[in-house]
Amino acid sequence: MNIHYEIKAFDLKNRVFLVSYTETGTGKTAVLNLPLPVKDGMLLEGDALADFIIAFAPKADFAYEEVIEKLDPSGIQAMIAPPTEADIREMLLAYVDEHLDATAQERNYDGTLTICTYGDTGNAKFDAEGLAFKRWRSRVWERCYALQEEVLAGQREIPAKEALIALLPKMEWPS
Repeated sequence: MNIHYEIKAFDLKNRVFLVSYTETGTGKTAVLNLPLPVKDGMLLEGDALADFIIAFAPKADFAYEEVIEKLDPSGIQAMIAPPTEADIREMLLAYVDEHLDATAQERNYDGTLTICTYGDTGNAKFDAEGLAFKRWRSRVWERCYALQEEVLAGQREIPAKEALIALLPKMEWPS
């Protein structure tokens, strides 16, 4: 049995996405609400995403039909609300917060708040790292807000976490 799948919509607020499965030859269709495919805080992409979707595919002759809600594809968009501006802002800001904390933790600080307390302690190494981090953090937020406005204006797709991080300035630690 061959099954074709198509991602129909994402619901970021409820952390699910809608996938339509169609059996080749018979035209039988089932639509599933699946959990967002996230691993280590990042949306799956490429082959990993395909494997995730295939794992949920209905089995032979759509044997799981009794637990699969069948829907008219024309009604799908009405069921899944697009993310609101607040949803988009919340998601992007959370990605950046996590990235900032992870970057501070690379140097054994608890997180952003801890490293930002350094800058005038008399310890040359910690002060240099604290000041460099605070300057970098400002550039990161400036870029994040610009990207957020591009997304909200429809000029850019909502980036996955990894894609967003790649668009941000890179931290350059003092030597």
